[in-house]
Amino acid sequence: MKRLILLSVLLFTVLIAGAQDCTTKGQTPQTAFTVCGTTTFSQSNVPICRTNDLYVPGCSGPGAADYANKNPYWYKFTCYTSGTLGFVITPKNPTDDYDWQLYDVTGLDPDQVFTNTHIIVSGNWAGNPGPTGASIEGASFIQCASAYDGTDPRFAKMPNLIAGHEYILLVS
Repeated sequence: MKRLILLSVLLFTVLIAGAQDCTTKGQTPQTAFTVCGTTTFSQSNVPICRTNDLYVPGCSGPGAADYANKNPYWYKFTCYTSGTLGFVITPKNPTDDYDWQLYDVTGLDPDQVFTNTHIIVSGNWAGNPGPTGASIEGASFIQCASAYDGTDPRFAKMPNLIAGHEYILLVS
């Protein structure tokens, strides 16, 4: 009985630790890092945290899995010339699975990413590990969560961006 109680307390502690609020700069839409141009950048440390669940078009809804805003980093930018956006997210550990979703937050509070389903531009939530992002050859739909050992598309088709619009990118 003591072992069962100890195991229960330990499991509860781990669950609470995994559900920490995100307090590091860049881990909420309000504190998103501003990025510009074609600069390559790296996050060397990703604190464990989680906030609100997210809506993913074609994947969320009644009876569907929730999409967790887990260990997030947010990046914001303004588009100065209309065109397509291509990028690659390369995990430092090739066995890691990174997901992403892009929002058009022009004139909006950045926290609307949690409530406004009409501002989603693109994304990819495939569960298989390795590089992900947006490319010419990418899937023309948002890939839902999938098996870790799957072969689901890791790249989405490059989205069209509009000059003067403000965007925010979640990498989870």
